[in-house]
Amino acid sequence: MICKKQLFRILLALVILLPGFGRLSAQVEQTYTDIIFLKNGSVFKSRIIDYRQGDTITVEIAGGHILKFADADIAKIQQASVVPQEPQTIVRERRKAISRDAYPVKGGYGFATAAFSGQTGGVFGPSASIINFEGGGGYQFGRFLGLGIGTGYNLYDINRGESVIPLYLDYRMYPFKKNLGPYLNLAGGYGFALKEEALGIVEAKGGILLHPSIGWRVAVGDKFFFTFDLGARFQKAEYTQENQWWLPGRTVREVTYQRTTFRIGIQIW
Repeated sequence: MICKKQLFRILLALVILLPGFGRLSAQVEQTYTDIIFLKNGSVFKSRIIDYRQGDTITVEIAGGHILKFADADIAKIQQASVVPQEPQTIVRERRKAISRDAYPVKGGYGFATAAFSGQTGGVFGPSASIINFEGGGGYQFGRFLGLGIGTGYNLYDINRGESVIPLYLDYRMYPFKKNLGPYLNLAGGYGFALKEEALGIVEAKGGILLHPSIGWRVAVGDKFFFTFDLGARFQKAEYTQENQWWLPGRTVREVTYQRTTFRIGIQIW
């Protein structure tokens, strides 16, 4: 059993050592005085190990864990002196809106679009409409080369029931390395025309599809964009329609749809 004398010695030792532990704890806490603010809202209290402006920053957080962030993902860095009660000094601060910051255009992407073009005439006619839902994905090798594949559903004439399932290669180019900026898109492939026996279409053949467009993208997150584009869609197809009883036989229609199309969509990296 511990006697009173031994207990007194233990308490005395604790009284002597506790201030030292407190100072040591304070020093450890003061080590992590660099605060990293990310664009996605995350905040890390850390110690900067290596910082290469325009490339990456490497930091150590509590527990000795090492983290690395892309410089483009950082909203701001706040650094304070390790000396207690000394005023904080701002090392670097970047408060531009996310849609204005540079963002690397490289990596896999997915997209989905919806489009409707109303009645048109002249070059882009005859008067008809297109309801368009499409999606796909690909890989962006750099700002000037992105390749993917897409498909969807296109209804070219509601009254006649003429519709197509497209399958195409998707090319994308981003002239500027910005979250907010223009892009060029070119889709080319084949459209598989669909039968619609309820409306008399008993046979259908598809044809070549081409859709060039120019658009604008807006960042709403680190990896999420809204897209808007204006383009022209060209689609060949052939429909065989059963005539009414008073006109025996069938009618074959070869068409080349030409539509000015406005699309809205999303893109995920």
